[in-house]
Amino acid sequence: MTARPEERGEPIVLGNEFAEVRVCRIETRNGSRLLVESPKSGHRITLCPLEVEALTWQNAETFSRMLGNPSAPLFPYDGDGTDDTDGVDDAGGVGHTDGTVGTDGTVGTHDDGRRAPEGET
Repeated sequence: MTARPEERGEPIVLGNEFAEVRVCRIETRNGSRLLVESPKSGHRITLCPLEVEALTWQNAETFSRMLGNPSAPLFPYDGDGTDDTDGVDDAGGVGHTDGTVGTDGTVGTHDDGRRAPEGET
C-alpha cells in the first residue's frame, strides 16, 4: 500500500447547505498537489497546479453540466480505458485501482474510470 502524501499547512473546509469539501496542499514526489476531499461521500481527487489553473479557464456552463449529473464524471469512461468522446486511451497512469494515493498524487479509480473513495475499488 502506498503511503499518504504529507499534508502542508492547515486544511480549509468549505461548506454550505448542499456540500462540504476539505482542501489542503500535499507534497508528493512530483511536487505540490491540491487534495480536494468530500467527507460526506468519501470521494477525493488530487490536482496539479496546471489542473487547478484549468478550472479558471472554464465558464459557468461547464460547472452546470457537471452538477447536472452529480457523482459522475463529465466524460464517462466506457470501461476499456477510453473515454466516450475522443477514442483516446486515457487509462495510462490515471490512478491506482486499489484506492491508494500514489507517489504522484493520483488517487484510486473505479474500473469505469470514476474516482474511488479511499479504500474502495
